[in-house]
Amino acid sequence: REPPPPGFVRFGGFDIRIKQIPDGMVELEFLETRLMELIAKCAPAAELSVQDAVRYLLGCNFDLSVAYQRAQDVSKWRKENDMPTLRRKLQAEMDRAVSSRSPGVRLPHQDEISKLVIMNPCALVAANGCPVSIWHVGSAKASAASSVSDEAVRGWSRGTFEYVDMWLTQQSAQSGQLAGHIQIFNLSGISFWQVSSSALMDKLKLVFSSGEYYLEAVSHIYIVNSSSLFSMAWNVVKGFISPRTASKISVDSGVPKDLQAALGITSAARLPALLQKPQPNVPVLVPEVYTVAAGDRDREAFRPLVPGRG
Repeated sequence: REPPPPGFVRFGGFDIRIKQIPDGMVELEFLETRLMELIAKCAPAAELSVQDAVRYLLGCNFDLSVAYQRAQDVSKWRKENDMPTLRRKLQAEMDRAVSSRSPGVRLPHQDEISKLVIMNPCALVAANGCPVSIWHVGSAKASAASSVSDEAVRGWSRGTFEYVDMWLTQQSAQSGQLAGHIQIFNLSGISFWQVSSSALMDKLKLVFSSGEYYLEAVSHIYIVNSSSLFSMAWNVVKGFISPRTASKISVDSGVPKDLQAALGITSAARLPALLQKPQPNVPVLVPEVYTVAAGDRDREAFRPLVPGRG
């Protein structure tokens, strides 16, 4: 295996950006020791994969006690919501999509969530193979806040972020580089009445609620088509994400060039139409690393073993 590319360092067998490591923590031997300490400490209650442990430490600024507590919280949440069963269902849906040559997979409660807000999870693929999702916040309907149940919204959130986790896990294992989710918040059409509706805001928080249980999964967030309402809209978006994730945000009144570059030619060409006329039926794509593996080898041999993920 070749050395990490410029600007990257190898940690736990994965190439990560140097800027992801807190200032002053540059001794790789120390970081690797901390990684093994976290895995050993969690072992009695929650067996962690090396990839998960890397994400926990990065997401907790290498604070061992904080990372351990977060691992316990995530383990408890996964058990309470029977996430291993959901993961197996999503795996079966991915198998179905590949075998039937379907353009995408079906995620739980997609029809219900579309009555509230148009969401396009994993609608595009970045140039590096990572998933790109578009959240059309400006399409949210305050009138639907009471008609879409909290459980349906939570169910959609769990299914969507678990599916993204499956993609990132496979992509990272295949490439050797820690993969991340690109999220695009489309503010086009957002109004004062939306951001001032507490019922709608509470519902949207539930939409993104499962994201907090997937540490260091976000590579970047792009807030596009920002308007004069941005200060209010920012308070909305900020409530959906962690402080560490907030440091990965770019804001633009249109679509920034660095987003187009990250998407690559094909996805960048599709983006304008997706933003201009949001549609709820955009296919949820299957990761390319999975479709290639499905055609080239036994799928069971391809699936990375992820302790604790089911």
